[in-house]
Amino acid sequence: MTVPKIGWIYVITCDLYDKEGIMKMGYTEKPDMLEEQVRSSLIQRYATTLISPRILALVKIAYPKEAEKALFEKLKEKKHAKEIFKCNFETDISPVLSWLSNEFQADAPHEIRLEILEKLLCRLRKKTKAIVRDLSYQRRLFDYIQLNSNGLYSNNQSILYNLMNTMPHPNITRSDMEWFNIPENANIIPMRTMRVEFAFTNPHNWDRKDPKLHEFLKKILDTV
Repeated sequence: MTVPKIGWIYVITCDLYDKEGIMKMGYTEKPDMLEEQVRSSLIQRYATTLISPRILALVKIAYPKEAEKALFEKLKEKKHAKEIFKCNFETDISPVLSWLSNEFQADAPHEIRLEILEKLLCRLRKKTKAIVRDLSYQRRLFDYIQLNSNGLYSNNQSILYNLMNTMPHPNITRSDMEWFNIPENANIIPMRTMRVEFAFTNPHNWDRKDPKLHEFLKKILDTV
């Protein structure tokens, strides 16, 4: 089965557009971003050309380029200029966006794209040194996992719980000394490194059909 491209249809306005009764619509391909990140990216993008831009709608869809064409075709009688439409959001645009959501469903069936999961795991592997050596960072990571992983599929939970439960704890004798400089801990670092890399190396170990996996891994990277 061919995995569809995933993207977003957006409707944006600003103070001037409001006065003229117009809105700008389009699509963006940002499949590796969460909704709030896409919103922030669009606001930054249009802040240079629009005064006080505001997003009226942001809809995640499959085949965004084709979805944009369908959107423009549905609203062709309301077209004011390129990607600009003069119409009412509630009566004209909102019903078309609902139709697009069904016609170009992004989450049916849900499956995070392999290349996106690989990128997320790669970014987590880059934090291996912090996870292995910085015990305060490790505690924050493990606390986040314990508090937020309940909604994940059982296979993905198992990977994370195995990481937490099999991570060798170092011998700490003095709080003012970095634990990895203590001779008794010489074998701990490679063991801890192996555990982290095992968890975050092979994307095929993860259940990509888990609808919460993408957001969970992104928020680990962005918040921990």
